[in-house]
Amino acid sequence: MSFSLTPQIYRMRWRLEGICTAFEARDRLLVYFAKDGAITKFLEKLPVMGMVVGGVHWLAGNPDHAARAIAASVNSTGVTIGMVIGTAIGSCFASPPIGCIVGAAIATPCGIYAELLIAKAYIKDPRMRAEIQEATIGRCIYETLRNTAAGAAAGALAAWLGKAITPLIDMAMQGLVRTLARKGVVPALEAPLSAILRW
Repeated sequence: MSFSLTPQIYRMRWRLEGICTAFEARDRLLVYFAKDGAITKFLEKLPVMGMVVGGVHWLAGNPDHAARAIAASVNSTGVTIGMVIGTAIGSCFASPPIGCIVGAAIATPCGIYAELLIAKAYIKDPRMRAEIQEATIGRCIYETLRNTAAGAAAGALAAWLGKAITPLIDMAMQGLVRTLARKGVVPALEAPLSAILRW
């Protein structure tokens, strides 16, 4: 009786090649999440989220990357807050888009200046500090227009989604109330909140 290891060796080789391919694919994906990866840099610029990414950089021992992330996030968070406040004030005068534009116009230069101050104070690597653009009038105008367009687009999208989804939500709520009424739960839903809180 002869026994050959050749088929087992080939099967083992194919399994190892499959595992290696999986690790290579994982490594290619992880490049985007590296400290200078495209997804990481994108997340750094998001309001508030960039501060979380900065904390991860700090914990990983990358203080310059942490400062870059926090600087970018402070800029975007400040502009977002300015746009929200501007929209709220604009709502008082029946013109939220104008309020959003004014809020973005006021907050953008402040955000850029705060970003520059953080970068100059905490980023030691000159190449990384050079990634932060100087506060020029052109940059302020460009970012104000970009932020305003993004805010207006978000407002338009929210209004459209509100109109599209509201009937679906109403139908779902009516179905839920009908189902609860059949089960005898509706009287509990109609109880005053003060009675529920006294329990």
